[in-house]
Amino acid sequence: MDSVLPYLPYQPFGECIVRVLSQRKFVLLVTVVVATVLSLKLGFACFLIRCVVPLYDDFKRRCAKRYPDVNPSLIHMGSAVMAGAISDIICNPMFVVRTRLQTEALHNVVEHKVQHRSSILQTVQSLYREGGPKVFWRGMTANLFGLSHVAVQFPVYEQLKKFLRTRGHKKHESALDLVLASSLSKMSASLLTYPHEVIRSRMMDVRSSAGVGFIATCRQIYQREGFLGFYSGLPVSLIRVIPNTCVTFVTYELILRWTREQIELRNEK
Repeated sequence: MDSVLPYLPYQPFGECIVRVLSQRKFVLLVTVVVATVLSLKLGFACFLIRCVVPLYDDFKRRCAKRYPDVNPSLIHMGSAVMAGAISDIICNPMFVVRTRLQTEALHNVVEHKVQHRSSILQTVQSLYREGGPKVFWRGMTANLFGLSHVAVQFPVYEQLKKFLRTRGHKKHESALDLVLASSLSKMSASLLTYPHEVIRSRMMDVRSSAGVGFIATCRQIYQREGFLGFYSGLPVSLIRVIPNTCVTFVTYELILRWTREQIELRNEK
C-alpha cells in the first residue's frame, strides 16, 4: 500500500481559509497554533543559549578566534550549519507533532473517517504507538539536507548587514537595515532550499510504522506532481516565515546591542 499521503487536487490558500472558517474549525486552528508556538519557542531557545548569546553567534565567535585566516563567510556558514543541526535534532519531535495536527483533517477526508479533533497529547501517544521513539525523528534526513538553508541564510544576512552598515557610514545597523537584511536573506534561502521542507513534511506525515525513505519520497512527489510539486505551498511559507524572521532578528539584535552597551557602561564605572 502506498504510504505517502494520497494525492489531492491543489487548493489555493484563499479557498482553504474560507473553507476552514465556513466549517467553523476554530478549535482545530487553535490546536495547530499551540503546537506551532511550542515548536518555534523550543527552536528559538536553542539559538538563545545562555539567555543572551545565540548558539550561532557563539560558534561564530569561537571559530573566528581559532581560525583567524579563514574567510568570514565560511565561518558564518559553518557556524550556522552547526547551530541548525543541534536545533533540528532537539526540535524534530515538535515538528512531527505539528505536521500531524495540521494534516489530520485531510487524512480523515481521504480515508472517509469521522471527523474528530485530537489534542497534542493524543497525537503524541498515537505517534508513539505507531513507531516508538524513533518516529519522532522521522524526516531527519530531509532536515540534514535542509541545513543548506541556514548555510545560505546566515552568510547572506551577515553580508547584507555589513553592506548596509558601511554604505551609511554607521557604527550600527538601524532597525530598517535589520529588517531588510533578515527578510532578504530568509527569502533567498527559502527560494533556494524550499524543496527539503516539502520532502520533510511528507516524510513526517506518513501513516505507517515503516515510514518512507528520503529517495522514495522524492520519487513519489516527482511522479505525482512533477518538479513544481517540490515548491508546493511556497507562497504561504514565505508569508509565514519572513515576518517571523524579521521580528525575531530585529528583536534579538536590538536587545543584544542594548545589553552590550549596558555591560560596557558598568565596566567603565
